[in-house]
Amino acid sequence: RLFYILWKEESEMKVKASQRSSRKLYSRWKFMLVILVFISIAILFDAILESNVVLLNVIEEIVPSEDYITAPQFSVVSHSLNVSSHEHTNNESYQFFSYPHNDEKYEAIQEWRRTRFQHFESWYKPGKLEIKNSKLIKDADANGTILDFVIVGFAKCGTSAMHAMLGHLAPMPNPRDICVPVPNLVFYSYMSWPKIHGEEKLLRGNKCPRYITSLTKFDESTSSTLMIVGIRHPLRFYESFWNMFARSGQINNNESPYNRQEVCPRKKGNGCTDECPNKQFFCLPRARFHLPLARLGKTELTETERQLLAPNDPDGGLALPNHKIRNPLFLYELNQFNDEELWTTLAQTLQVPNIPYKQYTEEQKEKVHDRYKDHKDVINICNATFDNLRADFMPHAYNMSVWLTEYLLPQDRNQNRTDVIIPDYDRFYDIVWDYRNDPCGKLTRLDNGTYILKENFEINEE
Repeated sequence: RLFYILWKEESEMKVKASQRSSRKLYSRWKFMLVILVFISIAILFDAILESNVVLLNVIEEIVPSEDYITAPQFSVVSHSLNVSSHEHTNNESYQFFSYPHNDEKYEAIQEWRRTRFQHFESWYKPGKLEIKNSKLIKDADANGTILDFVIVGFAKCGTSAMHAMLGHLAPMPNPRDICVPVPNLVFYSYMSWPKIHGEEKLLRGNKCPRYITSLTKFDESTSSTLMIVGIRHPLRFYESFWNMFARSGQINNNESPYNRQEVCPRKKGNGCTDECPNKQFFCLPRARFHLPLARLGKTELTETERQLLAPNDPDGGLALPNHKIRNPLFLYELNQFNDEELWTTLAQTLQVPNIPYKQYTEEQKEKVHDRYKDHKDVINICNATFDNLRADFMPHAYNMSVWLTEYLLPQDRNQNRTDVIIPDYDRFYDIVWDYRNDPCGKLTRLDNGTYILKENFEINEE
């Protein structure tokens, strides 16, 4: 803004100087402008150095890890839960879900969180503390958790709202996604963000939905970090993602949602971004959430199971990699966001007394929807125009539902496992089971696995 004002005043002075034939006046002004620009750049540069915050939207390449053990730092413990209301400082109504925490384990965790900064240098390889070349040692968190949580997916599944809630407990930039290598993330979490976003906050965390496809680096150095993942019906995800890009002007006027159905044509996803080919930031195949979840290695990945995991993809089915990630997984469904059980379970898992949570009412949701409903490029996935699009994708949604309910969710009930956490198991099960149905209620599934319009099915029956 300063540069714009200076440029504008320079233009006006140039005109005045020309009109008055006063070249000397214009030259003096130009000299002053140059000095002011240099001073502004110096001030800006100094501010950047002071904050030590570099917002990079790049993720380094990852090499899969092969070890697989259960991270012991996180486990869900049953407690009697108390719910109390609280008025936040900005006069917005929040709920605080609390549970008893006067046990020795809880106190030990809080003491570690208060003092762990003293061990900061021991987490890094010798001589590797500078930002550009920083490297963590293997299993840097062997003596205690370094990063308490990372919100790793999926986009348009409540990650920003989850970030806002947990931002009361951990100093994090808001609302940007900070997608940087793990050593940089640890550095910012301890050396930069607390100074800006609250040194009194004991937790350390971050949000980057793109991490879901690249978690092996967390496994190598910070395997106790809780991975928080949200999902929703894949077709509603695609609709929401498309509309977000349409509202921001990043969708071409003549582009159709049908144009983004191509899968990544290369094995191991090389050259693709988040399941999408041709450097596309989002596509319909990105809505197949079960593929990145399966790659975490939380299930056995048997040959039968792999038939549900895009067996015709170059990097799906039998070729789908098993990264055997040790990090615990906390998985929720977007429809659970107003459920107390989600926040009580998360509070228990993070070993915090409460999580401030703001209720989002249907009226508030409608206000957000109404703000954009008249945008020319916004779509309604239930329009007849997209019946064929939904019919083409619904077999993937069906397979996702089957894999979640029959393979991943049972890990939450396995008493020998503490690394898969599902809040309100029964409700979660019911929600994801319904992924087998068209969210618009217009399609029906045939015995051969294809989906057609119900009206056509009824005609054939007659």
